Amino acid sequence: MRKELGMRSIEVKVRDQEKISRTKIYFFPKGENVIEQVWKRRLRPHNVLYKPLLPEVIKLANLPEDVKFHWSQQAGCSCGCSPGFVSENHSGKDIFVDIEEEESDYIAEHEDEKN
Repeated sequence: MRKELGMRSIEVKVRDQEKISRTKIYFFPKGENVIEQVWKRRLRPHNVLYKPLLPEVIKLANLPEDVKFHWSQQAGCSCGCSPGFVSENHSGKDIFVDIEEEESDYIAEHEDEKN
């Protein structure tokens, strides 16, 4: 699935939460500077690009197979600056996924889609 989505590689880092809440997954494209990341957080079609990667991320993060996630623009902050996937049935972890994208028809075709 990763290749069809135009992803070369993904790196998963898992951190225990200091204040226990629902597990969250955040995606960070490699090679983007801070300004690009902030600008694209609201524009990138996260559900289209990243939701298909969740099974691989769940496995790499050693989460239970039955864990469920939904998309939230406000996963990490109420202002919407930290969008991500929030677990419906697991808590205690923050998962950071660095992805290396390559230009692909898939990304170009879905660039204008909203979450």
